[in-house]
Amino acid sequence: MKKRFAFVLLGWLTLLMVACDTEVELCEEYEHPHAVSVEYNFSWGGINPNELNDSMMIVATRVIDLWKSSARVSSTGSPSEGTYLWNAPKEITDTVADINTFNTSWFKLRRGEYKFVTFNRNDEEIDYENVDHYMRNDAMPMSELNAVYKSYPKNDPHLKLLLPDWTDYNGYSDYMQPSSHPIYYDTLTYSIREKYLHRILFHNLRRLTQRITLKFDILKDSPQQPFTIDSVFVEMSGLPYVINLASGYIDITKTKKMMFKAKFAQDTETSKKVSCSAIMDVPSIVKSESDDLYMGPGIMQVMICCSAVDPDDPTQRRNKKFQGIINLFHTLERANLIRLTEDGQHALRNMEEAVLVINAEMVVDGEKVLESSDDNGGLDVWKRADSSIVVDI
Repeated sequence: MKKRFAFVLLGWLTLLMVACDTEVELCEEYEHPHAVSVEYNFSWGGINPNELNDSMMIVATRVIDLWKSSARVSSTGSPSEGTYLWNAPKEITDTVADINTFNTSWFKLRRGEYKFVTFNRNDEEIDYENVDHYMRNDAMPMSELNAVYKSYPKNDPHLKLLLPDWTDYNGYSDYMQPSSHPIYYDTLTYSIREKYLHRILFHNLRRLTQRITLKFDILKDSPQQPFTIDSVFVEMSGLPYVINLASGYIDITKTKKMMFKAKFAQDTETSKKVSCSAIMDVPSIVKSESDDLYMGPGIMQVMICCSAVDPDDPTQRRNKKFQGIINLFHTLERANLIRLTEDGQHALRNMEEAVLVINAEMVVDGEKVLESSDDNGGLDVWKRADSSIVVDI
């Protein structure tokens, strides 16, 4: 009798063990909810490491029996270390007061079929409310995940405006941060079934943004007073700030502005020309509706900072700042950076990189920007902005 009871009991235990192996939800999900470990790795290929953000965002979505988790990890390292952002294991949340201080290279996920998405994590430049909404809302599809740039009014203390005393003659919108990095994105599917450590490798990272180089010349006309151009700051408008991660669709219905510093060889008093260049990594640039507007998208402003010997004290130099503005309608039309989608509200980029050469020459005489002829012949024209300020050193 005892042997028969033992045999029956063993049979029941065997059935229970089989049930635990097949019914993942009962035995793994609830009694031991975080039984599988994964590590994240990135293969950047030929991408320049100087372009990279210091961290990437990872969203893991289990597609059957929906469950989501997210993490912030380093863009380098093998494996990448980071912290949980959503659905950290209970044993961690119960013991760590601030989950952002918990650093790990092994992340716990529930078993199942997953869709992984990764893209840049940069809290100064990108607003992640759309991603947070996706994590909270089971009804929101992954196809609605967007990268949204933060924007700030000119006087916002969080905006790293390069030139605080900039006079904005195109105040139609707010600013994006001047140091925007490229946005890289990748997605993959993966089945997590076994208990061993899973290595998730993102190896098809692609840039969603466009690297746009602006090139323009400043001609110096100084018959009376020699001067040097010491720095040039650029403000570009018409920058979309929402990109859909899945489709790459760029929302062109609303755009922002960005300020950045142009580069050029050190100027001298005897030089006649300064050749400037500036690089942006942005979703794209939307052109103006026509070539005679100087408010709205597609408008470029510059502030030129010059200095000359002070006639009252030759040991000192006197500073002067003046501004110019140009509508890049024709330049952008020729560049063909984007193509519109059927709804007319979005666009797709036509290229990863572009060089915009502004054929119109800006002529300065140390007093103002000299306007070119109104007969532009299909070229963009520089206009003078009435903002000359003399500041004695």
